[in-house]
Amino acid sequence: MKLSRMHRWLLRAAIPLIIIIVWQWIASSGTLKPVILPKFTDVLIALWKVIISGEFIKHIGASFLRVIAGFCIGGSLGILFGFACGLFRSLEKTFGNFFMMLFPIPKLAFVPISLLWFGIDEASKLFIISMGAFYPIFITVSNGVRQLDKKYVELATVLQLSRGTFIRRIVLPNTYPYMISGMRISMGAAWMCIIGAELAAGVVGIGYFLQDSSTLSQTAKVMAGMISIGIVGKSMDYALRCIEKRISNWRKAYTGSL
Repeated sequence: MKLSRMHRWLLRAAIPLIIIIVWQWIASSGTLKPVILPKFTDVLIALWKVIISGEFIKHIGASFLRVIAGFCIGGSLGILFGFACGLFRSLEKTFGNFFMMLFPIPKLAFVPISLLWFGIDEASKLFIISMGAFYPIFITVSNGVRQLDKKYVELATVLQLSRGTFIRRIVLPNTYPYMISGMRISMGAAWMCIIGAELAAGVVGIGYFLQDSSTLSQTAKVMAGMISIGIVGKSMDYALRCIEKRISNWRKAYTGSL
């Protein structure tokens, strides 16, 4: 039986609500110390206080700008090399093998070397974020290009399309879904990387905020920061999903006009 929109909304809200109720009950029972598990209401109060003081906006704003910048750098390079390696086997053997050799290395393992290369300035943080954002897009785009349906290649041959027209009219539209999927994963990776980069070197940013709050044993503020990261990340993912839907509709119309 098909569920109504209200029922679907209630089902989505049920699990978070149950977690919050259990969390509040355990914290209120005194089983765990507040430094281990503060009340959910205390976390909300802590979040409200840092928001109205302007402290939190400063930190989350700095991290947001770094994530966007690193995402744009890493994502652009991922798209560029993804298309290149997907289209040209020789480039895939050269660059692809090198990139995939570095892929298993945790990106936070590059924090020490980035500090040696760039110091504690913005460049070191952007380097780590860009690396985290690069791989999901590179992998999905290159795979998307290689999985292009052979019928499109045959169609291009019959129509005698030039390489540029083939890429613009056939390869690009059919690779957009892979690209957007990679972008959504890259955005999450960028947020994970910025926290580690700011923990290692930073005087402003959400990572620094978490570290400073942890040092002062302010668990409620730490959890408030973690929740806010989840909210911001989910909001950005939702925005990318909306873009994905629009591009999907455009792609159908565009490829249909060929």
